[in-house]
Amino acid sequence: MLLAAVPANAAPAPPPPPDLGTPHAFVAQVNQGSPGAGAAPGRINTDTSCAEGGNGGYWHYGYEASLPNNVLTNTAPIPGDMRLNLDLHSEKHQVRTAPEPLAANPSNPTAFLLGNATRVSLSNRRGTVRLGLRSGDCAAPTLAFDGTTASGTGVWNIVGSSGAYRQATASGTFALRASVAPGADNPWDLSLNGAISVLKPKLKVEVTDTYWGFLGAHYAIRWVSVIYKITNIGQGDAFDVKLTGATSPTPGIALIGPIDGNVPLGPIPQKLGDLSAGESERLVLRWQLPLPSNNPPCKLVILGCEFDNTLTFQVPDALDDVTVQSGTARAKAPNLPPPVAR
Repeated sequence: MLLAAVPANAAPAPPPPPDLGTPHAFVAQVNQGSPGAGAAPGRINTDTSCAEGGNGGYWHYGYEASLPNNVLTNTAPIPGDMRLNLDLHSEKHQVRTAPEPLAANPSNPTAFLLGNATRVSLSNRRGTVRLGLRSGDCAAPTLAFDGTTASGTGVWNIVGSSGAYRQATASGTFALRASVAPGADNPWDLSLNGAISVLKPKLKVEVTDTYWGFLGAHYAIRWVSVIYKITNIGQGDAFDVKLTGATSPTPGIALIGPIDGNVPLGPIPQKLGDLSAGESERLVLRWQLPLPSNNPPCKLVILGCEFDNTLTFQVPDALDDVTVQSGTARAKAPNLPPPVAR
């Protein structure tokens, strides 16, 4: 026997690149245009001027609202939170506790969002997406600002994600209006537009066992029950997966859909529920084996009869975008009749 030496310090294999789905339109609109919408009082301070290498005065404020419906999902609304952590800068306005008289009456735009320091977090029970907003810089401000309310547009990109949205990619534009008056009761409006892509789920179909149902009586009428293992082998999570079809290309094989006790063996469709990446679900379907007519396979002896079956599924991803996926597996009837075979 030959053994291959493996260096002790061998670098681990790099992870596979993200397998992302088709870009999904991303739209989020929050209109909290009344006092009381701000989540926390802000922190304000004065930095050095642009000419001195600084970024002027800054206002750090927090805001939050309920996650708007159909953001990060397409189906029934999932409760969640949307939070804005604003990092507003302006060289033309300074910290004050009362409306300031504008000494030089600077013309707008006079404010900007530095780099990705301004963050928006969108969270529901599936996961979290964090966006970085930016608009202008100290030398070229882009936001209108009167010392109390800032407004304008800019661009955003994804800076972090977790849960079912892990490794997502996203970018787009925004429109913002936010008050930074002293205290916590500041109104704010935010509109996000763009596109987001999440990891794709992928199902694999395997046959794990077969049996004669109803205490073996189904052997007499050529009905065989097949147990399947449905595994999500993709990188992404799947939600509310449904079996929508089951066929067999083998002549004489047909799907049977009665109820075995309290366990549904049919009809189609059937719900498999949520399948995170790597998770499996058990599925049972009952098939009619060929009757002894014409010339199908196994027409005389059904013991050990082999036949192919193709299952079709609706597979929604973390954004509820649905793909139709199919998998084919080979089933083999028990080799022995009941009661020897269960």
